[in-house]
This record gives sequence, C-alpha cells and structure tokens, in this order.
Amino acid sequence: MNLLRARETWAYSAGKFLLDPIWWMFLFWLPDFFAKRYHLDLKTFGPPLVVVYLLSECRQHHRGWFPGALMKRGFSVECGAQDRDADLRGAA
Repeated sequence: MNLLRARETWAYSAGKFLLDPIWWMFLFWLPDFFAKRYHLDLKTFGPPLVVVYLLSECRQHHRGWFPGALMKRGFSVECGAQDRDADLRGAA
C-alpha cells in the first residue's frame, strides 16, 4: 500500500499512461498505414521500420544517460537541462 502513496509511482504511471498510446500507435498503426497508403508489405519495409524503432529506443537511453554523465563530471544540473532543451529544439 505504501507504493500507491509514493509520488514516484504516480509520476511513472502518468508517463506510461500518456506515452504508451503513442508507442502502440507506432507499433500497430504505422505498418498498416504504409501497407494501405504506399502498398508496402511488412517484408518490404519491415527491416527499415525495425531500424527506426531501434534508433528511437537508443535515443531514449541516450537522453537519460547523457545529462547524468555530464553531472558526474561536475557540470551543473542546468547544463544537462540545456542539452535536453537544445535537443528538443533541434528535433522541432
């Protein structure tokens, strides 16, 4: 019962609740979209799609690891946040 009282539990749950629909949309909707719109079967575009998913996963790990690595080397918390914000501006 203490788990439900922890703020971290609610933060994790909220993140999962908000982001999982987007991830599952990519997993299930994107192949169907490519098949209907561009007449591509999964055998044709499957390997490039797997690469996109793997790069996305690697990027998420990098975004979690890199600011922490900077802070361990003595950089301030703001430096890690600036890296994240610059990355977000670059993606937009």
